[in-house]
Amino acid sequence: MPDALTSPVVDFDHLQVAYNDNLVLHGITAAIDPGQCVAITGSNGSGKSTLIKACLGIAPVTGGTVSLFGQQVAGDKAQPRRVAWNRVGYVPQRMSVGGGVGATVREVVETGLLGAHRWWIPRSGKHAIDDALERVGLTHRANDSFQVLSGGQQQRALIARALVRDPQLYLLDEPLTGLDQHNREVLAEIIGSAKRSGATLLIVLHELGELAPLIDRELQIKAGHVVHDGPCTHVRHENPHHHLPGTTDYLEVTQWN
Repeated sequence: MPDALTSPVVDFDHLQVAYNDNLVLHGITAAIDPGQCVAITGSNGSGKSTLIKACLGIAPVTGGTVSLFGQQVAGDKAQPRRVAWNRVGYVPQRMSVGGGVGATVREVVETGLLGAHRWWIPRSGKHAIDDALERVGLTHRANDSFQVLSGGQQQRALIARALVRDPQLYLLDEPLTGLDQHNREVLAEIIGSAKRSGATLLIVLHELGELAPLIDRELQIKAGHVVHDGPCTHVRHENPHHHLPGTTDYLEVTQWN
């Protein structure tokens, strides 16, 4: 049996992903060890977000494998139902305009305790929800509509939805995109706290920004290939407020598991 303390939390083995005839990821191989904070970097369209979607089992894998906690999500021996999804916290790119219509902030966070096979909140859920809201500084907005929050507050609510699981693995897709300086600093502290707790983090970043001091390793992708895997090459200075396309809507991000 693999040693949970030393075995990779995430393992890509010659992973290929294709949309129709368009090969997006070309044989990605990389192993993410427990406690590592890894940045997935690259230009728009390089395949960064697709790599995260492959981890979640929502990308069309056409070759190779991807495993979480030693269990294949996709591949020749994949059994995604056996993956410990309760140990995974997913933070998507910011919700689309129609995302979360009518839902309060608390209700959005509650969905982090639900999933494909759970339609009820456990007894400990209320405390976990309250704690997650407090950690992201949104206790006072718990009963407000998610839609009336600022972009930064919405992103903090999505992080609270991941925190409520107390996960061992965080998958974050462009968490700093479009945020002002204050919210970028707040999110950096939240992510830093998760790292200090021993969690493993895989973060898609267009630029390292405030997260640069937290990054242990950079996985740089270009046109679907890994072109660098190691220490951060440099801190990027692209426009931090540039909003990337491909945001995920509310239903997609609440039903990924």
